[in-house]
Amino acid sequence: MAVQNYTVLDGEVYDLRVMGSRHPGGDMALHHAGGRDLSSSWAAVHLFGSRSRLLGWLKAMRVEDEGVRAAVLACVTQEPYKPGSSSLSAAALLNSKPWCEGEPSTQDRSSKLMESSARLKKLKESPKSFDEDLTLRVWAYFKREAAANGISIGASTKATCRRWVWMTALLAAFVVSYEGWVTAKHWVACVSIPVLGQLVAFSVMHDASHNAISTSRWVNVLGSYGGSTWTSPHEWLMQHVLAHHLQPNVYGEDPDVVHVDRYRSVRRAAVPLYAIMVWLVALPLGLTTLAPLRVFRDGCYPASTTTEPEWTTVFAKRTRHLLGRVLYVLAFIIAPAANVISFKCASSAADLDVESNEMKTMSIWTCTSVSAWYKAFIWITAPQFLGSAIFMAVTQIAHLIEATYEDIATVGVSSWHEHQIRTTCNYAGDSWVHGLLTGGLNLQIEHHLFPTVNHCHLSRLRPIVKAVCRDWCVPYREVHSMADGIAEHLMLLHKLGRRNPAASIFSGKVWHRRRRVADEPEHVIMHRHHMWLLDLDDDESIPDAFPLRFDPRDHMRLFQEKFGSFASSTALANAVKAVLNGRFHGSWGDVEGGHIEILTMPRYFGFTFNPVSVYFAYNARSELVFVIFEVSNTPWHDEVLYAHRVDEAASTGSDPEVLVFRDIKRMHVSPFQPMNQTYEWRVTPPKHGVLEVAVTVSRNGVRYFEAGFCALRESQRELTFPERLRLAMRIAPQRAVVGIHMHAARLLAKGKFSCSSSHLALWLCRGRAPVYRVTLFRVSLFRAVVRSFNQLLFFSGVVTMRRTAGMVAGHCAPRKGALRLAFDHAGGPRDLGCKPLVLAKTGVWRAVFDVEIILRTSALTFSRIGDVLSQS
Repeated sequence: MAVQNYTVLDGEVYDLRVMGSRHPGGDMALHHAGGRDLSSSWAAVHLFGSRSRLLGWLKAMRVEDEGVRAAVLACVTQEPYKPGSSSLSAAALLNSKPWCEGEPSTQDRSSKLMESSARLKKLKESPKSFDEDLTLRVWAYFKREAAANGISIGASTKATCRRWVWMTALLAAFVVSYEGWVTAKHWVACVSIPVLGQLVAFSVMHDASHNAISTSRWVNVLGSYGGSTWTSPHEWLMQHVLAHHLQPNVYGEDPDVVHVDRYRSVRRAAVPLYAIMVWLVALPLGLTTLAPLRVFRDGCYPASTTTEPEWTTVFAKRTRHLLGRVLYVLAFIIAPAANVISFKCASSAADLDVESNEMKTMSIWTCTSVSAWYKAFIWITAPQFLGSAIFMAVTQIAHLIEATYEDIATVGVSSWHEHQIRTTCNYAGDSWVHGLLTGGLNLQIEHHLFPTVNHCHLSRLRPIVKAVCRDWCVPYREVHSMADGIAEHLMLLHKLGRRNPAASIFSGKVWHRRRRVADEPEHVIMHRHHMWLLDLDDDESIPDAFPLRFDPRDHMRLFQEKFGSFASSTALANAVKAVLNGRFHGSWGDVEGGHIEILTMPRYFGFTFNPVSVYFAYNARSELVFVIFEVSNTPWHDEVLYAHRVDEAASTGSDPEVLVFRDIKRMHVSPFQPMNQTYEWRVTPPKHGVLEVAVTVSRNGVRYFEAGFCALRESQRELTFPERLRLAMRIAPQRAVVGIHMHAARLLAKGKFSCSSSHLALWLCRGRAPVYRVTLFRVSLFRAVVRSFNQLLFFSGVVTMRRTAGMVAGHCAPRKGALRLAFDHAGGPRDLGCKPLVLAKTGVWRAVFDVEIILRTSALTFSRIGDVLSQS
């Protein structure tokens, strides 16, 4: 037994195969109803149908077999609404006397009307629910209209004579505009064709797809082709009539609600530009191209459960759909493009005095004019983009504003009618101009409650619906104008967008000072630098787009084989917590709920350079409990971690906020320093906008090298794209790499170091970190020689453009061995530790040509390459 052949209404099971293809909505509507319980929505869709006809079909389709009933009821899919109690439900038709038994004839219309009105009055005095009260009042209105015009109730809900005149005028205007556009007569057609095309779609195709133009099925089928300028009736039936209208703003059912989900991955600063792009391509790329292809591939409309029937059943519809798309391409792409190109080429030929018989042979295949093809492209795409923008502006503000979007949570706790009202919004309801130009789509609440009613009647239903909502305390939402609705929609998109990066940026000085040890020279470096303090547990605050992007894979490379590649900053934070938990035997578990911050540099234009990154681990009370120093060497990307508990930090005595940690060197970092050394880290946590990270390197108990970064917080706010671009123009990592290689050349030229050339080559080839090293690749001896030669060329080019900092630093007079910034309580610089000339080392010195440095660097480098080759 196939559950797809049955539907459930008010606990009763009905066999859809009995009706076959005679349903006014077609076999697609019956297929959608298969396997579902439509008790909530069925009454609204069939509210104004013929009572006697509905009763006859329900009795013929009802299943009496208890076995089949039990099996279907156990497998059927329930609607996500609270059951309603409308007196027009299927159960009311079967189990009680309906309000009007069939459509009264002309002879007994008066008596039937009086009898029915009496029953309606009795029901209206004590309505059982919001749904019942609403349907009773609207039914009474159309019953009066039917009696006044001498027609049936169903006919009274369809298009009036004035509406038919308006639709005919729109179709005629569209045909005239199309003739001017396809023949490339004037530019005005590029604007008129999308405007009139959307008006025809709103006023003709939209109502026809809901069977709201006429009581004749075939009139509605023909009218549904009025939107062929951008979609086909087959796709529109699946996307709009079945998926959207039955369950608006329900995730997994309504394809329209996923429009806003794409904004969740967009930064708020880029939301307006992204919205413009989406509005321009939504119809030509989404609804017209990608959605039909996905339906053809999957048999299901994207982001919904609306599926197509079996191939044998839907073959005719798919064939008509494909033929319609082929005609669309011929009529709206190839024909106008050919005419524009031919006209342009003929005009060019006339300007060149080409003979008339040759002008006649000009065609799309013989024209080589670039401007002709360019104009043809604009001629075709401009109406597509403009029509798409008009469509999105008219439709998106009806459901996707903040108030209606938040009421998605009412699914399951409200009835079908109440959910339609809570998730829909009207705009410019008092303006007949808006109603005429939007096809009545400005009254979306009334349209969703009664989709089979033509839009020309909705303005008179509006006060009825508002009164019922007021009586039952149901929110009725509407905005004053279309502009207000668009503003509300953009506010929702901005709220859904990701926050702009909100990192703390610290700007200050990086300084290195090497003291004279044995024959090794003294050397000083100081330059401006800035670093970012990022909260790894807050993905939205992390810069993740060009030109500034933080890539978690640049860190904790040592553990990526164990934890996998870090797809997000949260994954990196979890890896840090796991490392701390394993290193300190569950200590992180005592502070579960904390967060991880990292002091580092993101990628600037795709490049980053972080010799040292510092992790600050906080507990749930925002107390600093761990500090991790992540040290890497350049450019081999070996890595080592030095992790410490804050409560085990040594005291400095003078400043209790300065944390001191000691480590034994475990990895080669610089070719100018040996391994048998110790580190002493000094860290001032970034509590009050002041940050200091410094390290003192000792050899045999003698301090001979100091380095650090001391800075003030520059900013702590959300950064827009222009601000990120301005920061990226500092190219901090690129400048740091150039500076390091420059000073390496200076040190090579100054004298010998404790690490010999063979030691240097061994460091180049193998590295030193047997436990904590991440081996990306091993450098062969030949590669070491090539690297050294490349560095020689690089150093030579750089040194010719800049006199190195060491020569300028000769004018610097360090005081008490402290080349670092100190800050007073006001947060300002108090002691620069050297003469102002050091801060002015850039400028004219960059243009000094230092031939001696080039010659000495070249000679020493080739000499050491020779030593390496001889020792190998």
